Amino acid sequence: AIPDKPPTIAFKGKPGKTERQVLKLSFTAQDDYGVTAVRAIITPKRGGKPLVVDLQLASGAKTLDQTA
Repeated sequence: AIPDKPPTIAFKGKPGKTERQVLKLSFTAQDDYGVTAVRAIITPKRGGKPLVVDLQLASGAKTLDQTA
């Protein structure tokens, strides 16, 4: 059996915004058995409840470059 390695994820640049002022995140995610989910947890600078967003994925590929 081949052991499962932990998944990795990294921003491809600083978070930005779209023309409609919506948060824009570009990232690369990798997993040896396929990326099945990506979640962003956004914590306000001045306290408050973190916002948890499950990002929509284009596919279940082993390597995924995507902007959400």
